[in-house]
Amino acid sequence: MSENPKVAIVIVTWNKKSYVMELLSSLRSINYDNHDIIVVDNASTDDTCQTIREQFPHVNLIVNSENLGGTGGFNTGLRYVLERGGYKYTWLLDNDAVVERETLIELVKVMEEDDEVGITGSVIMEPDMDM
Repeated sequence: MSENPKVAIVIVTWNKKSYVMELLSSLRSINYDNHDIIVVDNASTDDTCQTIREQFPHVNLIVNSENLGGTGGFNTGLRYVLERGGYKYTWLLDNDAVVERETLIELVKVMEEDDEVGITGSVIMEPDMDM
């Protein structure tokens, strides 16, 4: 059994198949073993859903019947997470993100170490940008 608290990773996408596939690929190698991935598709017409089902069968895919926008898509995902229960944290990701291997474990570490912290976020970088 994992010692890490369970995290729901919620991704919203709409007609950005190549972006969301790259993000899902990057999530395969994260250093965090206690998570579920939920992709909310806002009625894509570019075969995004079929490709996710084929290449990432472990992903929980929610397909909206219409494009609800980013906020509406995240609300769909958050409702799913709250109804399902069992998650301590939720990580919201746009479909064009690519995550580093240690990102989630570091975000959770901050939350677990300080009860005064109620929210954390990632640094957004251009792919070739040095920090």
